[in-house]
This record gives sequence, structure tokens and C-alpha cells, in this order.
Amino acid sequence: MISNEVARVAPFYHRTWQRVPDETKRDIYTTIYQYFDLVSFEDTSEWPGVQLGIQAECQRSYKARKSKYKSHYDTYEDVERAKNNPSDDFASEPERWIEIIDRLYQDPGYINQCEKNRQNRTKLRYTSYHGTQSYAQKRHMRLPGHTNPIEGFKSSHWKEDTGWVNETASLDHEKILAEARRMERDVGDLSPNDQIECMKNALGERRGHIKGVGHVVRKPTPEVSSGRQLNPREYWQQNIGNVIEENIAKRVEEQVQRNEQEFHRRVEEQVQRQVNQQLEQLQEEMRQQFNQQLEKIASTFKRKEQVINRQFRLLPGNRGDSSGRRDYRGDSSGSRDGSGSRDGSGDDENDG
Repeated sequence: MISNEVARVAPFYHRTWQRVPDETKRDIYTTIYQYFDLVSFEDTSEWPGVQLGIQAECQRSYKARKSKYKSHYDTYEDVERAKNNPSDDFASEPERWIEIIDRLYQDPGYINQCEKNRQNRTKLRYTSYHGTQSYAQKRHMRLPGHTNPIEGFKSSHWKEDTGWVNETASLDHEKILAEARRMERDVGDLSPNDQIECMKNALGERRGHIKGVGHVVRKPTPEVSSGRQLNPREYWQQNIGNVIEENIAKRVEEQVQRNEQEFHRRVEEQVQRQVNQQLEQLQEEMRQQFNQQLEKIASTFKRKEQVINRQFRLLPGNRGDSSGRRDYRGDSSGSRDGSGSRDGSGDDENDG
């Protein structure tokens, strides 16, 4: 993540990371704070090591990407062709690539320095496979093949599939073994101090640096040579990977929890919507059924009323009533007298 952030915001026309403006470095720090819990380290004894570790990682990323871009630039003999074919990292920002060429690769001082570095590399007797970690770090971590300087030299310059990096490295290894055998005849089994002395006798020392050992103190002790206390910078360089992995795991776990919560929330909303839709559908179906039942009941009552009215009109005394309504007005409306005839109607009939 730090490497990607350096590539995103850092200008690569500076000679070293130290020359990158502080404003750019603060921008990178701001992004790191967003992804890692650095606040919890600020008031602890580990904070200086954290800062050194971040700076070391930024410096390493800046240097590695500059080397990558320079190798890409060197594939083109013509400057204009190089400008028209930016590195993949600048495919969407070709102006940044052109700026690096104009301000760095075409600078006379930088060109002169590159030539000096090329000449110095020709003086290098052989390369190494030990990578970015120092010999002391690998001995401290007790990595396979690096528990002592003698076997560490072979692990750093020899591979099973390709052999020694060159003949010179193989000859130096033979010198180391010969010196180790000589010292074993004199002192027996070699202690860590004896192994450092063996490397010094076989390969020499220059300004406190022994090949295959690294920088050493004047009177090394077993703790210094094989298990010394690391300073904050070295400690953070060794543990930055673990810290990054822990922070990534923490952020992944938090994201998983948020995703689960969001998933459950959406499921509940979907279920609730389906329940509401089904409830509304059920209510509509019940309303329709209820209306249909009411219509059936009303139709049934209407038919029964019609039947009752027909039967009523057929009752004695209601046959002449064309309206079908029953008359309850007493004697004046149709009651019979003692002779069994209606008032007035009987006289009319006799007259006739």
C-alpha cells in the first residue's frame, strides 16, 4: 500500500527520497493514517520505530520505482521515443513521465553520476542474493542458512539450480572454509566471535565492514554477532510486514462485519417488503371476497323479498290490490259486517 501511495503522489525527478518535499510526505502520511491505526502508537515507546519504519519503506519504494523507471528509459536510445513510450505506471499521466525525463534523466549532473555508478559497478567482484535485509537481521531472525556468517555467505551467493553467482564468489567461499579448518585445529569448535574472525581473516575488513558479516563493533560479543538488540529502525523494518498484515486483517474483519450487517439489513428490508406486499394482496383478496359475499347476501334477500311479496298478494283480501300492498285501515278499508258482506259493496251488488 505504501509503495502504491508513493507512486501515486511522489515526484520522481528528485535524486533521493530525502529531497522529496515535506508536503508530499505529509500527504502519504495522511493516507497511511486512514488505513492503519497509527494513533495508538503515538504516545508509546514504539512510535520512533514506527516513524523510522515508514520512512524506510517509503525510501525503499521510491528507490525501487526510480530504478524501474530508469531501466525503462534506458531501453530507448532516442529521447523523443522514450517520451512517447511512458512506463506503465504513467500510461494515464504521460506528462509526469515527460517531466522525469526533462528534469532528471536529461540533467547533466545526473548523467555524470550515472556514469560514475556504472564504472563502480564494474569493480564489484560479485553480486549477492541476500536481498534488502542485512546479514545481521537474518542472523537475528535465525533464517535457514543464516544462523552463522560462514553458512550465510554461501546462502547469499549460491543457489541450488544455478550454483555460485560467479567463480570469484566460489573461490572466496573456499578461502573461508580453509580458514575455518585452520582455526578449528587451533581452538576447536568455532564460537560466534571465532566465525566473525574467520570471515575477517579470509575476506578482509574495510572501515569496520566485513564481507558476509556486515558492520561490527571493535570487540564483538555473542549477543552482538548473533542475537543483538535491534535499534528501532531495524526492529520496525523486520516487523513492518507483520504490522501491515495485522492492520489489513483488522480492516478486512471490520469490512466483513459491515458487509454482514448490511446484508442482514437488506435481507430484513426485502423480507419486510415481501411481507407487506403479501399482506396488501391478502387484504385486497379478503376485501373482494367480502364484497362478493355482501352482493350474494343482498341478492338473496332481494329474491326472498320478491317471493314474500308475491305470496302476500295471493292472500285472501289482497287479490284485488294491484299494488301488492297490505291495507290496515280497519272497517272503512275492507272489514266485513255481521252479515258477511263488505260495507256499501253488498248493497251495490243487490241493486244490480
